[in-house]
Amino acid sequence: MIDIDRKISKIEKSCLEMARQESKLLEEENNAIINEKKANLVNNYKDELSEKYLKDIDNLKKEFNKNVFNYEIQERKKLNELKEKLVNKIKQDVENEMLEFVNLSTYKNFLADNIKGTLEMIEASAECMVYVTENDYNRFGNKLVSKYKNVKLDKTSNSSIGGCIVFDVTNKVVINNTIRNSIDERISKIEF
Repeated sequence: MIDIDRKISKIEKSCLEMARQESKLLEEENNAIINEKKANLVNNYKDELSEKYLKDIDNLKKEFNKNVFNYEIQERKKLNELKEKLVNKIKQDVENEMLEFVNLSTYKNFLADNIKGTLEMIEASAECMVYVTENDYNRFGNKLVSKYKNVKLDKTSNSSIGGCIVFDVTNKVVINNTIRNSIDERISKIEF
């Protein structure tokens, strides 16, 4: 019986050893599976964070670009408003100067030269109409009619400030040589 007890004891030890080894192998396999799952979870989490980070960066870029665009638009609007104010101020100052000029004694010569030069530009030889402001017509009309016998003189609005508009009826040519037109043309050429 001793042999049998030894054999049983040996088998028992052998079984326990095998059970320990299998347990160790199972534990190692489980640990490998667990570690692989942990690694997958960590990698998935990293990928999700990376994707979220990239989305957040894209959103920040879009928001930044939108803010820059809006800022530039607002600044351009402000700049355009400032330009418009400056142009209007310049225009108003020039108009005021010209309104003072048309009341000076030297304006009479300017008006005569203006009409003469405009008539020469269209080489007026036929029927022409010369329009001057109502104020100029009232002040200089008789003298202008006697000086330019081949033209008909008529009135235009005082908003033209001074100068003249010549209409060659025969050739259907109009030249606006008023102070208002000259101011408007020069103002339109102002660049900043």
